[in-house]
Amino acid sequence: MQGEEALDKVKGLAKEALGAVTGNEELKAEGRAEREEGAEERGREHMPLDWGEVIDHYQSGEEGKPIPGAPQTKVTGVDEERIYVEHRLWKDSLSRRNLEKAVELLEQGRMPKGAEDAVAKYRMLVADERPNLATKVLKDLGYLE
Repeated sequence: MQGEEALDKVKGLAKEALGAVTGNEELKAEGRAEREEGAEERGREHMPLDWGEVIDHYQSGEEGKPIPGAPQTKVTGVDEERIYVEHRLWKDSLSRRNLEKAVELLEQGRMPKGAEDAVAKYRMLVADERPNLATKVLKDLGYLE
């Protein structure tokens, strides 16, 4: 990452974080927009995680939406920050921030496009937050093969 690119990203992230901490949605959106604008200006192909699309995709009914490739696991809800999942033995959630970071790494070519190959990279570069499940969700959303 070049110096200017890194600085733009840090500024956008700082505004977004400050907006999140203070509850200022306008500042949060401004920071996100600056990051995205900076990426587009640098001419990179931009493949953002459209959270509205995620919410639409996982609108759960009474039973929840099953996750392909993850037996007995379903999405039971989505809000602005998390995807909530449930298995017959456990309940957990995946954070929006980590899924967005994974999509950014995919965009940069730093994570493989194959879901099974992406698990280890997700764990190392993003988070140890249910990496197998996270990659199944990213595959279901069309970001991984």
